[in-house]
Amino acid sequence: MSDGLVLVAGSTGALGGKICDRLVSQQRPVRALVRPTSDPGKVERLRALGAEVVVGDVEQPETLGPAVESATYVITTASTFPVDQRPDAIDIVERRGTCNLADAAAAAGVRRLVHVSLLETPTTYPHQQAKLAAEEYLKASGLEYAIVKPGLFADVWFSPIMGFDVAGGTVQVYGDGTALHSWICSADVAAFVVWALDAEEARNASIELGGPDQLSQLDIVELHEELLESQLERRYLPASELERMHAEGKTPLEVSLAGVMLNAAVGGYVDSAALSERSGIRLTPMQEFAAGQVAALSGT
Repeated sequence: MSDGLVLVAGSTGALGGKICDRLVSQQRPVRALVRPTSDPGKVERLRALGAEVVVGDVEQPETLGPAVESATYVITTASTFPVDQRPDAIDIVERRGTCNLADAAAAAGVRRLVHVSLLETPTTYPHQQAKLAAEEYLKASGLEYAIVKPGLFADVWFSPIMGFDVAGGTVQVYGDGTALHSWICSADVAAFVVWALDAEEARNASIELGGPDQLSQLDIVELHEELLESQLERRYLPASELERMHAEGKTPLEVSLAGVMLNAAVGGYVDSAALSERSGIRLTPMQEFAAGQVAALSGT
């Protein structure tokens, strides 16, 4: 393992924060790229963690020179999806921003850039298209890279932001809820991202990630119900409605939101068992994930 400085773009996000935590736990020097408008509380958390904080923005390439200076590695999780309402935000950040960072990293002599992308799905949408375009740019850049492509994050899809409101007793189900996925926890993705900094297997490679279980949305609802010892009210958003939303979306954000929900309804599986064994990274079972959710709810 190298002790070279790691720049993390997207450090104030949920995944970026976990990546910084893991780097610090391994006593690796961390530099966190934050925007001038970043949440001051999140920035202070990074400082308290021991990260060096540098202000810059992937949208503004002229600000990236000081960020990448003397960095051995760059990790980027930077994303505008799904909160930025600007009509062209997805293209500006997911595609152009990643390309700007790759250019700055190459100019600074960075050893490897690890880009967190996404698992490709049959239903395409602007967020996916921008991520894939950034991947192609990175592959052609001449910079050593690793592209980490996780499937659906359990701690996003089974959270209130996606309508999975266990505390309120109601859960949103996309489609009929029976399609199988290999849901993965963001902490596990963070572990693979840090692994990809030095792993020879990850050099100039795309690494697809999934969790250890092949379960449907309804399977995970039932896991929660068993632990809660009570029923949750299911609210269904039919696949036909999601298809309509995808076809009739007026903005890249609307089309992308419908696209990701439609892909949750359709299903997809990545078997990461062999990679987990080779890397020594344990994948969190969904039974354990659900138990943690319920324990947090009860405060135990």
